[in-house]
Formats: sequence, C-alpha cells, structure tokens
Amino acid sequence: MKTLMVTLVMGLVLGCMAWPALSSEDDCENGRRIGDGGRDTAGYRSKIYGTVEKLPETGFSGIWIVNGREFVVTERTRLEQKHGLLEPGAYVEIKGIKSENTFTADKIEVKRAKADASYGATEQKITGKVEKIPKGTLGTWVIGDKEVLVLKDTVLQEKNGKATLGSLVEVVGIKSGETFQAGRIETQQAIQ
Repeated sequence: MKTLMVTLVMGLVLGCMAWPALSSEDDCENGRRIGDGGRDTAGYRSKIYGTVEKLPETGFSGIWIVNGREFVVTERTRLEQKHGLLEPGAYVEIKGIKSENTFTADKIEVKRAKADASYGATEQKITGKVEKIPKGTLGTWVIGDKEVLVLKDTVLQEKNGKATLGSLVEVVGIKSGETFQAGRIETQQAIQ
C-alpha cells in the first residue's frame, strides 16, 4: 500500500511539472512562457495588447505610446505587420521586458489594422532609381522621388546586382494614405 501511495504522489508531482511543457508554442519565447511574470535578468517578461496612439517622429526606434503607456522600441525589436501597418490606431501585441517603470519591447505584432486602413490600403508597384538608402537598410528609402518604408520583413531580391544608390529597382508594396510600405524590392537590369 505504501508503494502504491508513493507511486501516485510521484505521478502527480511529475504530471504537474510537465504541464508547462504542454503549453502552446505561441505562448513561449526562448523556452520560457510569456506573460507568466517570469524574472529575466533585466526584469519581468510580459505580453500586452493595446492600440497604438503615438509613434516616434522618424522611424520606429524610440518611445511609443500604446493605451496611454510608454514602450521603448529599439533596432533589435522585431516588428511584424502581416495584419496591417504599424501606425496610430493599429491594435498590437507587445512582448518584452518590464523593469521598474520601463517596458522594452522585444516583438511588436499587428493583430488588427487601423479601422480605416484595410479599406484604404492598395498594393502598388514603383519602378525607379534608388536615391537614398538609410544606414543599415531599414527605414525610409527614396526611390524615384517617392519615400518607401523598408522593414525587417521586406524581401530584398538582388538577382541583378546589389541595391545601391543609382540602382534601378522595382518595389511591390502597400500604400495606405501617404505611407508606402515595401513588401519586396527587386533589382532590375539597367536599360541601355
């Protein structure tokens, strides 16, 4: 009887310890559950949902305001815009580390586009010469007198040479309002 009780207790203990391993992969990052208040060396890991109210004036790095709270976005922050553009009004999921009064974002994903963005967004092509490339390639490019936003998920196809100043490129992307976000940039052969 004693052996049976020890076996049952051990089974319960092992079963409880295995539960976190059965959680969905979506709730885990780097082998740790997100939102469980787990202590990271820099602070506590968290996941927050909210509506973007304000972005930095230039680029995405800097202080964002989401649901009235400040979030620090760095060059290392992974930005995903599969469901809409990162702009004021977009509903986002933010994963990161909260330390004292600072929340530093590791990942920001658009969950739902700005209410009117999905109706005003249209896929377009631009072909022109590259006039400006920001340091590190991410950010605003100027192609044929048009500003084009290049993000981490923009595909750069350089089959016909490297995309440099003066290169002829074709850009396929989405235009919403005044913002043209590149989905793909492909170098073209120069017309002789």
